[in-house]
Parts: sequence; structure tokens; C-alpha cells
Amino acid sequence: MKYQTRKITAIAMVFILMFPGIHTKAEEEGDKEFDEFLTDIFAETVESDFLSMHYTVKDYGSMGLARPEATIGEIEFGDTEELQEYLDELHSFDYDKLSKTQQHDYIILERDLELSIESEKYAEDYTELFSPVDGVSEALITNFTEFIFYSKQDVDDYLTLIEETPEYLEKALEVTREQASRGHFLTSNALDQLQENIAKFTAETENNPLVVDFATDINAMDELSAQEKQDYIKRNEDLILNHYIPAYQHVSDELEKLRGSRSVSGGLCEYEDGADYYRVFLATETSSSKSPEELMDLCRTMVINEIYKIMSQRYDDTGEQVKTSDAEETLNYLADRLQDYPEGANTEFTVSYLDPSITNPNIVAYYLTPCIDATDVNVIRVNDSAINDTNDLYMTLSHEGFPGHQYQITWFLNTHPNPVRSVLSHGGYTEGWAMYTEVNQLDYSGLSRTQREYLKSMTIIGYMAPCVIDIGVNVLGWTLSDVANELDKMYLNSEIAQDLYNEAVDTPGRLLNYGCGLAQFLALRYRAEETLGDDFDPVEFNRVLLTYGDRDFEVVESDLNEWVSRLTNGQTLNTESANLVPYIAIGGMEESRENNMKYGIFAIGGFAVAAALVLWFIIRTKKKNPFTA
Repeated sequence: MKYQTRKITAIAMVFILMFPGIHTKAEEEGDKEFDEFLTDIFAETVESDFLSMHYTVKDYGSMGLARPEATIGEIEFGDTEELQEYLDELHSFDYDKLSKTQQHDYIILERDLELSIESEKYAEDYTELFSPVDGVSEALITNFTEFIFYSKQDVDDYLTLIEETPEYLEKALEVTREQASRGHFLTSNALDQLQENIAKFTAETENNPLVVDFATDINAMDELSAQEKQDYIKRNEDLILNHYIPAYQHVSDELEKLRGSRSVSGGLCEYEDGADYYRVFLATETSSSKSPEELMDLCRTMVINEIYKIMSQRYDDTGEQVKTSDAEETLNYLADRLQDYPEGANTEFTVSYLDPSITNPNIVAYYLTPCIDATDVNVIRVNDSAINDTNDLYMTLSHEGFPGHQYQITWFLNTHPNPVRSVLSHGGYTEGWAMYTEVNQLDYSGLSRTQREYLKSMTIIGYMAPCVIDIGVNVLGWTLSDVANELDKMYLNSEIAQDLYNEAVDTPGRLLNYGCGLAQFLALRYRAEETLGDDFDPVEFNRVLLTYGDRDFEVVESDLNEWVSRLTNGQTLNTESANLVPYIAIGGMEESRENNMKYGIFAIGGFAVAAALVLWFIIRTKKKNPFTA
């Protein structure tokens, strides 16, 4: 499988959201051939990519799917012929003759294909194969750590992939050398982080998780004889210690030789076509067709309003902590408190902690979605070293479990969507949903209102302010001074300017899924509450958000307008900018600031918020990772 910027990739398949069913639910109306077309795309995708198949389907034979050759895949860019063929065939169907579900699938697939085709124009230069956040070295470890052995054939295939890894990494290095020759390479900060991750992983030899976990899994396989188990374990250990780990050390050494190859010192827009690339990237990451300026304005407005709320309501960190401190206990607690959401999700799960040698400082936890024919297997992994306290654990598991990723995914599973949805993903929606529910679930934490509202506001500020800076640096060319000025406009302490500027340059777009996704969900909820008043029902509102699964926010808004119109005899969501947030219109902020400063309230409160944010950004920006679910 070619390594492309499209969402259908070999390396990242472990993190792609996967949905069940080879056969879609029968509908009263619609085009049967359209469903067959979508299912064909799904089959062609998983049959051409071993890792895609393994992480999507458990019993592929019973579904009439052909098992692909066990290989990691190829690294090629720019080939859009197949994508264009899919798009052309999609356009051959009469949209008006499709059922409502099919029309949603049509729109979702169309925009995904269009963005993928557009992204491929820039893939050769802007695909960072060795990103410290979501590069191949990080993704391979996770793919192999989470690899499930259903049969002896799976063991043989796994070892084939392990054996192939050094060659694959060398191909990735060759691509990276070519990119570096054109001035496209990691910043020194990003390279340092990657090398730290590699050093931590390679320092573990006989106790490396790829050695220990493999032995544990093999010993649990009843179909293997004692001798077969011993032979497999010995072969794997030899491959990991003498081939896999040295290959990672080689990657670190070779990348060090390229240090300083980056031809620009600032944001992506300093490259000739960098701003154009970032706009396509932004649309993909945020699941939105809003312009960079519109997304900045939305996030900025919400940040300012949250700061005003903290100051005017005197919310502060009281030091209170959620009582539950065990991950399993916390998830069970959360699963019992889903009264704001419609029934239908699978609440079975397994939670465990990651080995320290394979933890990434950018990841606090992730949810590993199940195969489409084994949807009862829901796994959550936690990086214990990145959990600061029980509040952090509660919010993290709200995000990954209930009512976050596991709830949203398994709820959608039960609607039996077309399987093509398993190879399409919309990070702005999925991460935005998890952030939205993480914030709302604080209401059931048992914490006081003061502590709950403080944590909500700090989460919103902590994820949206970096998005404003990220867009400004990478599209508008903001300098460090510009970032400091923008922070002042948002009433934030400029002490954090250097950290946020570095973040935007080192790992562009890392929080766009989260901050912009959260902003768009909150904006839709504020508008729905304002429009419906006492008739607003959170369960039915969330049902509309969940129905049809992850999709672009323009489609979500259209669905909400249809819902609101039914309830109000034709009314739609309010679109006035002042009504996007519930506290104060941005135009009145300066007057409020002057009045508060007159009595010393804003100066004291503002300093407390800004000072807290310095620590908050250092801690919280490491919480999520755009390529995890």
C-alpha cells in the first residue's frame, strides 16, 4: 500500500476509526448499486493492504475478502488516479435518488476524496515520515504492540513484518533525505523529541515490550505446541534485538546527519506553497470548510469569553479531586452516567497501562477501535506517567471512553453503516466530540461548581488558544512578537508566547483536531440552546450529532437545522456571531476590562489566570495526539 496523505494508509490503520458490517442495513428506499459501489471501495482498500485488513476484519474469509500479502507497504506520493476514478464513479450516481443515509455517505465520501486528491499535490514535500508525534517510527511500535494473534498464520505474518521493518525504515529515510535536500525537514526541537523517544525505546532490550508482550501472547495460544512456542519466542527476540532495535538506532543516527536542513525558521507559510498546503491540511484536520480566519475568530472569541467567565464568576482551582483513582473504576463510573446521551453504545472495555519504554510524551491515552466483526473488543491504553491527578484521569477517560470515543464509535456501530466508513475518518469531528463530552462530563464528577467550571474553562482555553496561534504562524506568518501581541489581545500572559510559537513551528496542527473540533461543537450547542430555549433536550441534540457518524461540521449543522426546523416550524440555528458563546459579546469586552481594572478585579484575576496557564500549557498540550482516537 502506498504511503499517502489520504486517510487510507498502512501505518496509521491502528488509529483509524472502524465501523462494523459488510452488508449495510436495508432501507425502504435508495440505490442498491450505490451501496455495492461503497462496499467495493472498502473491499479494494483492505484487500490491498495487510495492516488495514488485520485491524479492520478478524474473520476475513467469512466475509468473502481475500487476505493480502503480509507486508508493511510502499512509500509513494502523488498518485491520485484511483482516487479520481472513485470520485468520477461517485458522481455518476443520481444524488436525489439516494436514501437519506446514502446521501450522507455520498457527501462524506465526496469531500474526503476531494481533500485527499488536493492533499496529494503537497504530499511529497510535507509528509513528515519521522514526525515525533505521528511518524512511522511511532506508529510501527503501536501497530506491533497492539497486534492480535488469532491464528498461527497471524504469528508468521507478524514476524514477516518485524523482519521487513529495517528495510521499510531505510526507504522512509531515503524519502526524508530527498525532502531535506529541498529544505523540508524537522526542526531541531522536533528532532530532539524524536531522538528522545527512540532512545527510550531502544534502551530496553530483553525487557522490551515487543519481546515480553510477544512471549506472553504466544504462550497463551492453545493451538501451538510447546516447541512451536519456544521457537517463535526465540525468533522474535532475535529479530527485535538484532534487527528491529538497531534499525531504530540507525534512524536516529541518520536523521542527526540531516539536522539543520530545514530551509525556513518559521511557519509553513515561509515555504513557497506552504500556506496553500496548510489550508488543505486545516480543512482535513478540522472537518470544516471554514476559512483559517473564521476558525481563528471562533476560537479567539471562546477563549476571551472563558477568561471573562473565570474572572466575573471568580472561578478558581480549589484543589478538589475526583474520588476515583483507578482507571477501570473510573470508566465504570462514567459508563453509569450517560443520561445526557441516547442509549445504544457498547460499554464493555479492557483498560491497561502502557510500558514506559513505548510511551510518547504527546499521548496520555488512546482508544483502540475493534475489528468490524469483533465489536465487543474495546481496548483503552493509558500512559500513567502522563496522568497528573485523578481529575486528569477522569477527564482523559471521559475523552477516550464514556461518553467520548468508545461511546461515539460503538453507538455508530449499532446503526450498521456501510463498511466504507471504516476507511474514512474526520478528526475534527471525532476529537471534537471527545473534547466536547470530556468538558460536559465534568458535571457528573462530584466536584464543586467552582472547580468544575474552572476545569472546563481552562480546557477550552488550553486547547483553543494554541489553535489561534498555530493558524496565525503557519498561514499568516506570525513572528514571536505577533504571537505575544495576540496573547495580549486574548488577555493571556505573553510568558507562554515562546512555547506556543515553538509548538506551531515544530509540530504544525497538532491540536487542530481538538481545539477547533471542540469550538465547533460548543458553538453548535450554544446556538441550539439559544434557539430552542426551554425546548432544548440534550439527549435529542446529542442524538443528531451522533447520527450518521463522524462527518464534516457543515453536514452536522445541516442535520441540526433540520431538527430545529421540525421543532420550531421552520426556524434554524441562530448565526449571529455574538450568540456563538453564552457569556459576553466580544465587542463589550474592552468596557468590561476597563470597569474591572478600575476596581482592581481584572488585574488580579487576569494575572492568576495567565500564571496558571503557563503551567497548564506545559501539562495539557501533551495530553492528546491527533493520530490517536
